Amino acid sequence: LSPSARWRVEAAADQRFESGAVVTVTGFHEWISDVIDRAPVFGGQFDAPANIGDGRRYGGRLEASTPLSFLGAPNARIDLTAALEDSKVTDPVTDEIRRLGDNQRYSISAQYRHSFPDQKLNLNIRLDRAADVYVYRLNQIEIEPALTEIYAFVETTRLKGFVIRVGADYIFDEEDDRRFINFAGDRGTGIIDNIIDRRKRQGAFLNFQIRTNF
Repeated sequence: LSPSARWRVEAAADQRFESGAVVTVTGFHEWISDVIDRAPVFGGQFDAPANIGDGRRYGGRLEASTPLSFLGAPNARIDLTAALEDSKVTDPVTDEIRRLGDNQRYSISAQYRHSFPDQKLNLNIRLDRAADVYVYRLNQIEIEPALTEIYAFVETTRLKGFVIRVGADYIFDEEDDRRFINFAGDRGTGIIDNIIDRRKRQGAFLNFQIRTNF
């Protein structure tokens, strides 16, 4: 494999407000050489990571952050990040233009932070959402589904010299409904042999941490 190389053009603008809120908008375009994706190897018998030619990736990103003092919460803040992107590369099996294999069309992350100085407590809640991801194999397309994930934790420094955190991950307890589209022969035939749906539950779990310096 040769490492991918890329040229990137990016433009950004930000606006700051007297309230302390900040909004940043960024647009970008990348030209990628030696894209690494899955391609046929050993005479087309198998597929493996390989260089499949040149590609492009382009999109935009919005970042916003605002304190919540106007709601009567002087020590609280919300951060938001949203991204949209698309890409193009020539599929080594079908010779058609498609998205890069690791391309997520969109992603959203929102985080709420609130500190309580008198109680020496910090509260943090984060929500993440991202689009489906497509993996292009020799005779199969695997669709990794979009999941909405919520993480939360409470952290305290009341015990001198220690940081204690109690949190929960994957609070939504979503099902990972992954889909496998299998073709008769390689994907270039365009003939679907069967479709398999695999359901896997991502259970919520609790975590507990203690940190200190010696």
